[in-house]
Amino acid sequence: MVDDSSGHATIPKDAIDVMESASVDMKEDGDVPINSVTLRKDVVANVIAAVCRRDLSGGSNNKKWPHNTRTTLRGMGGLGKSTVAAMAAGSIEIRAAFDHILWINLGHYFVERSDKNNLTYEMYLDCLIQICDQLSIPSNWLNCHFMWQPGDSKTVLAMKTIQAIEKSKSEMSKLMEGLKILFVLDDVWS
Repeated sequence: MVDDSSGHATIPKDAIDVMESASVDMKEDGDVPINSVTLRKDVVANVIAAVCRRDLSGGSNNKKWPHNTRTTLRGMGGLGKSTVAAMAAGSIEIRAAFDHILWINLGHYFVERSDKNNLTYEMYLDCLIQICDQLSIPSNWLNCHFMWQPGDSKTVLAMKTIQAIEKSKSEMSKLMEGLKILFVLDDVWS
């Protein structure tokens, strides 16, 4: 993460990497003369407005925190969804609105384990460890693997897995209570 003294949330390293790989200059204000093209800066502005729950038409927006909403950028690969998300996450408005901005790339889980498309407990734990790392909080409490016994049925194993996920989720919720956190889930495959 990039550290600054502004008091705003820091820009996640993964977001900076995405912007650098796309050669994005946050101060550049180019103009494209083709009317049928939506300018990237306009898309970024719409994303920022949606995430900050701001009304672009100039009307008032009385929506309050916590709002726990989801903004989704969808489209085929290579369109620049990650770049738009990184540009939005790096904006002053977003950084001022949130205590933390967390970037989790889920795509490598599915590439590495292309035979599986379901979230495993190990994948879930790894994501929680990444979240803890980005929040600069210890993650050693997450090493609570559930105990399975030889002969446990698939149903019992599934139940123990769900219980372990729920316990981790509850503990993580306590750690994040009262914080305004923007989660960027990148490279999510459907």
